[in-house]
Amino acid sequence: MSVLATILLATVLAATVTACSGGSGDGSRELAASPTPATTTTPPPSGKPGGTLRIVTQWMPSGDPGWADQPGERAVSRLVTRQLYSYPSDEDTTKSTIPRPDLAVGAPVVTENGLVYTVRLRPAARWDTPNQRRITANDVARGIKRLCTPPNPSPLRGYFTATIVGFREFCAQLAATPVADAAAFVESSTVEGIEIVGDDTLAFHLLAPVNDFVDVLALPAASPVPLEALAYPPDSLEYLHNLVSAGPYRFTVAPGEGYRLSRSPSWSASSDGIRRALPDHITIFDGLSPEAMQQELESGDADMSLDGKIPDSRAVELARANDPRLVVDGVGVTLALTVGFNGPSAAALRELSVRRALPYCIDRVSLAAALGGPEFAAAATGLLQETMTG
Repeated sequence: MSVLATILLATVLAATVTACSGGSGDGSRELAASPTPATTTTPPPSGKPGGTLRIVTQWMPSGDPGWADQPGERAVSRLVTRQLYSYPSDEDTTKSTIPRPDLAVGAPVVTENGLVYTVRLRPAARWDTPNQRRITANDVARGIKRLCTPPNPSPLRGYFTATIVGFREFCAQLAATPVADAAAFVESSTVEGIEIVGDDTLAFHLLAPVNDFVDVLALPAASPVPLEALAYPPDSLEYLHNLVSAGPYRFTVAPGEGYRLSRSPSWSASSDGIRRALPDHITIFDGLSPEAMQQELESGDADMSLDGKIPDSRAVELARANDPRLVVDGVGVTLALTVGFNGPSAAALRELSVRRALPYCIDRVSLAAALGGPEFAAAATGLLQETMTG
């Protein structure tokens, strides 16, 4: 159906619940929970190193950064991966929304009128391998190349096909490669626009100048990947169970007992200006229902959830109680009724007066109340929202 008119109905403000998740199971609309730790019976984070961070989740992310497009996946990825550039954890949005050098020693050197970005890597960054192998430029290239691995390529590959010379063509060739041969193709083939200058330097050649390429390099999908990872399907349990860490933590307990991460001896705080890595250990228990996660969090037996949700009824209770664990972000989702000119009412909808009358057929105030009330929803008068930082 051709979309020729759009009528705004309401905007729903995003609700974030820290250390509160779960649902009533009654089918009501649910609000996404935040991966921010807080508890009811345990002290708040002190900012000092030590202790164990306890996480609960419905399903365990694979830890594969190339496929990390959800908050929980990115949270786990941040524990075990690094990028050329990344975002520091800081309450000050003027700091936390600007990518800083991570594996890179500094800002990229931009030449050729914005068409070439040259990046040099820190020499002290290591993989969690027996010989603590150095992270190299080839590892960075490998991580990007494998984004197009069949049969289920990364949903984030478009950021790179749209910017890097030859990457779209590389992905087309990889997509046509038998799955059994994909790893060998990734390792033996090159991308025209990813130039390995040396172990510690690589240059990206762009299709056109862009002002956000450093932000693209700060995506988890731009993480370096070790050679060992090619032996396992991307974004899989096999990948998770054989994960080689580049970050401050590594997995130390086999599945069946939950997942446990401890400090990686290959990681050095002096070589990482992004991750504070305060907990000594992190436990992740998966397979919990939303109700079970809610109980764990509110009783203080868990500190945060990766993917839990809370229904409006519980969120309203927390809001009315001024519970500090509930955070409502002023920028959320705009709900709109889109009207097409095809269909049984096409003739009537061609009349401007009919289209102008349609908004008056919708009780936006009642819709906002049904979506949680003034704490979580409000009638909107336009499609565009306020500026969102980040």
